[in-house]
Formats: sequence, structure tokens, C-alpha cells
Amino acid sequence: MNLINEAARAAVRRDYDLPTEPGMCLAATRTVVERAFGWPSHELYRRIVTEHVQANTTGTPWATDAEKSFRARGLTVPLWQSPRPGDLVFNHTSMPYGHVGVVVAHAGGLYVLENAQVRRGLHQYAAINLCPLHLWDGITTIGRLPDAEVDDPPQPERRVLLERGPAVENITGKRLEIMEARGVTINAEQPDTVRIAVNVGALPPAKPLKN
Repeated sequence: MNLINEAARAAVRRDYDLPTEPGMCLAATRTVVERAFGWPSHELYRRIVTEHVQANTTGTPWATDAEKSFRARGLTVPLWQSPRPGDLVFNHTSMPYGHVGVVVAHAGGLYVLENAQVRRGLHQYAAINLCPLHLWDGITTIGRLPDAEVDDPPQPERRVLLERGPAVENITGKRLEIMEARGVTINAEQPDTVRIAVNVGALPPAKPLKN
């Protein structure tokens, strides 16, 4: 599981909001990354985007500053590799500022969650887009934070319990017919799908509802 991908998916669901002013691509990306790691606001800048910020004369990091910092720190993968969910992708479509977004798995495909001046792909709200990765042209750097990959959390054991009076029986993996229940058959052979079959002929006739 990739923490950045999960945080980006949460942003798509609007579990939290991204900066919506057009042109705030790095701020939107920073918000996703900091949400993923539980970092305080602007921590990404303090940890990674530091040594190249003053070069832009504003003191506020641009996407090109982040791109240079990722390269300098070796937090990149070769461009011949395909980006994967949780990666940060950079391009030079808006120089000297640059552009950056987060690769996210969505609806069976790969998209780039971005704050952009244009509306493209699956427009979300304000300046936020979900652009199909194959339409996100001119990738110049793929940034990858290694700590984003974590093991999937263990799945809890699934059980199917049958209550009959005070007795409780674990019937996971069993198929049984409850005769005293007027022909109800419970099939729990597959714990993720419990099927309950009712013998309609064994049920009493339905009583009409009174007005």
C-alpha cells in the first residue's frame, strides 16, 4: 500500500480540501504528501525542498525547486520506468515555475491529481483536476518517496456466528439447514459471502397491511 496514493484518493473523495487557487500545484502536492505521512503544514518544504528555494528570488518554493531537490537527494526513478501510484511527476509546461502532480489510482486507471490553470481530464473542483496519466505530457522527473510504501494492514478474521437461544456456534465454512426456522438454509462455506436461502413455501402467508 502506498500512503501517498491513499492520501490522494482521499482528496478525490473530498475527505479534505486542496489549495484551489490556480497555479498552486506544489502547494496541492505538498498537502497530499503531508496528509499521507501525518506531517505538519509545510513540512515537505523543510525536509526536502530547501537548498534550491532562494534561486527563484521569491522565497516561496516553485515546482522547479522541488524537482531540483528531489533530483539532488536521489528521490527519483529513471524516466524509462512507468510512474506508479504515489509518485510525484514534474514537467516544464509552465516555466520558470514548473508543474507537479501526484499519480493516483482511480477508476481502474492512473491519473495525475493536480492544481492547474486549465481544466482537463476529470475536473474535480476549482483548479483541481484528475488528468489521465497518458495525457500528462512531457514528464521530466519522477519523484518517489521510499517511506510511502508500507505493508497492507492485516485483515481481521472473518467469522459467521449462528445464535440459537443462548448458544452461539461458529459456522464459518459450513452449510446447514435450520429446520426449526421454517426451511432456512445458511451457506457460509465462503466467509466473505454468506448466503441465506429461504424456502418460500415454508413461510406463512403474508398479512395485508392495514391502511
